[in-house]
Amino acid sequence: MVDNILLVRTDRIGDVVLVTPAISVLRENFPGARISFLASPYAAGVVRSNPALSEVLEDRPFLELVGELRRRRFDAAVIFFVNFKVVMATLLAGIPLRIGPASKLWSVFLSRMIRQKRSTVDRHEADFNIDLVLELGGKRVEARTGMTVSPENAAFAEEFLVRKFGKNAGNRLVILHPGSRGSAKDWPPENFAALGEGIKRRHPDFNILLTGGQAERGMITGLAAGMKCGPAILDEDVSVEKLAAIIAKASLLAANSTGPLHIATAVGVPTISFFPPLKNMSPSRWGPYGPGHTALMPSKTPCQSCPSPECGRLDCMTGISVSEAEEAAEKLLSPK
Repeated sequence: MVDNILLVRTDRIGDVVLVTPAISVLRENFPGARISFLASPYAAGVVRSNPALSEVLEDRPFLELVGELRRRRFDAAVIFFVNFKVVMATLLAGIPLRIGPASKLWSVFLSRMIRQKRSTVDRHEADFNIDLVLELGGKRVEARTGMTVSPENAAFAEEFLVRKFGKNAGNRLVILHPGSRGSAKDWPPENFAALGEGIKRRHPDFNILLTGGQAERGMITGLAAGMKCGPAILDEDVSVEKLAAIIAKASLLAANSTGPLHIATAVGVPTISFFPPLKNMSPSRWGPYGPGHTALMPSKTPCQSCPSPECGRLDCMTGISVSEAEEAAEKLLSPK
């Protein structure tokens, strides 16, 4: 019987969001267990307020991490993405049961390697994560992605929107997130701008907000300057929790395959997303998890991998038309 469990996912925001269904399933099956989560400092905010967790730990230098894990005397660790550092840290910390996918050479240092065949892309990443926690026992139950917005962060989001749009901002908000920090091939930024213009023409009472990370600030500022509908931009650095609170105020988010897309699903906001025709980036594996969302792809034969510059299809994302995205937005924004 395990009652002190460590869950580990130390990479990106979207990846951590897609572990939240597994957290819910684990808590349902082990209601009395102590469940801790190890995340990167960058992504820890995704799960910091998760009611199913006992604590959230942030990744740190290797020897510090080993000592921290050893002090907590975990019975088991489930490692959702196997990297050398976390595998060796859990081993040296003396955690007896170490579960993870048999996806890397260093997976041999796990005590239980699970062959999942993720490369077949026939199941969603969140379902693969649920399978891993079920190795501890219990049964599959229905679960969705989830993030909790605190009252303090909700108040921040409200104040932010009033600053940007005035006192009547309400929740008639559409968010466009045209970047992805290189996690996928992107729909062209000018298409996002055209989508925002089209939504504003059909729904003049909606406000348009452009969001992006610090590296994307120049791009979204340039887009906003060229848009006639007068969008606002997220021009300040905010935590993951504050970003989630802003997204939770929206009626729709349009984004590439990136973290804010999954944050939106986790706070119950409908989404339109744009995916390349690449097998390993397919929406069947990485798309929004659950109903109420539209994932668009170019209508071309899927590629096995993104090829060299000689490929004549490197502009594949232009195969998703603005009119197609506008139609999807209209369906999600129109009253049911």
